[in-house]
Amino acid sequence: MKRKSVVFLSAFFFFAMACGIKTAAAAKVESPHDRLLREYRERTGQKTQQQKAAEQQQPKSIWDDDSASNPYFRSSNKKVRTAADVKAEKEASKAKKSTFKRRVYTGPSKDEINATASKKAVENFKTFFVSEKYDIKYDKISYSVPGDSLSVVNFSMVPKKGSPQEKTIPYYLTAKELTLRNFNIGEKDNTEMLEDGELKARKVEIPVWDENAVKKGKIEISQLKMTGDVPSYLKAQGEGELKTVELSDLRSETIINETVLNNIVRSKIFAVSSATFVGVELQKDIIEALKHQKLDGLKFAAARVNSRNIPTPQGVAAAMTSYSARILNTDLVLGARLEAQKDKPVADMEQLKKNANENKAAVAAVEAEMKLN
Repeated sequence: MKRKSVVFLSAFFFFAMACGIKTAAAAKVESPHDRLLREYRERTGQKTQQQKAAEQQQPKSIWDDDSASNPYFRSSNKKVRTAADVKAEKEASKAKKSTFKRRVYTGPSKDEINATASKKAVENFKTFFVSEKYDIKYDKISYSVPGDSLSVVNFSMVPKKGSPQEKTIPYYLTAKELTLRNFNIGEKDNTEMLEDGELKARKVEIPVWDENAVKKGKIEISQLKMTGDVPSYLKAQGEGELKTVELSDLRSETIINETVLNNIVRSKIFAVSSATFVGVELQKDIIEALKHQKLDGLKFAAARVNSRNIPTPQGVAAAMTSYSARILNTDLVLGARLEAQKDKPVADMEQLKKNANENKAAVAAVEAEMKLN
């Protein structure tokens, strides 16, 4: 009986073991239902009970995790600062501060720079007109540093004292205003002058004198403008190459026949209302040529005169030349001749009329006396 019981228990034990092994094996194999359920949870972000339990066991922040895996609590070999270290660092910091020097501008102020540039501009302007024959005069000269513009009021060139020209001409030329700009004439901050700028002159007069220093004509220009290497042109005393030369209302009139026959006087007029020359080369004798109503000393690449394009200097001179005839008042001519005979003649129209009337009265008186005799 006991033997049967032992055999029965052994068989039951082996049967239970086999069932457990089959159950474990079955647990390792995922069923289709479990797989679908797992994929659904992964897509929707749902967590299993096991995952939730595991998260609850983990620390909620780095401060709750004091394990060795936390990088913020890993041990290091960094040296611990002592009071001596702190003191040494402070001393080193003081040493660095004491050796540091802040950069401070020690150059001239803005007002000093402007004053120096203005003085230099006036000096350069005067050097442009250094001549053995003529001095320059003006009423006012000023320089705008920001605009790089030098302005001269009532400019004139007069013969030097003691020179031969002093006895023959009172002045060489005049201009109501001169303006030089855009080539750093003041050499601001010790920079050199530029080779490109502008010169503008208003109400220019170039007189024509006879051998007795009597004005017999003049050239008038309402406005003259030059662009290009103006400094070099001025230093060469009116000779050089320029980009452009523009003229407005140039006029010169010269009497060519003073025959009083029928009281008619003919004159030659050399004038232009507007002229622009491009690629210009000027020579020193251009001013003397203008006095003789010529354009000798002028070369250019292109020209536009009175709204017409003219390719040659000869064509420009022809376009500027015309003639006129005037019928004179015999009484005024006589009065002028009588006034010219005086020691100190006065060029006044009323005085000329007075001379003519006095002469007529004197002639009438003589004629009446002769009739009485």
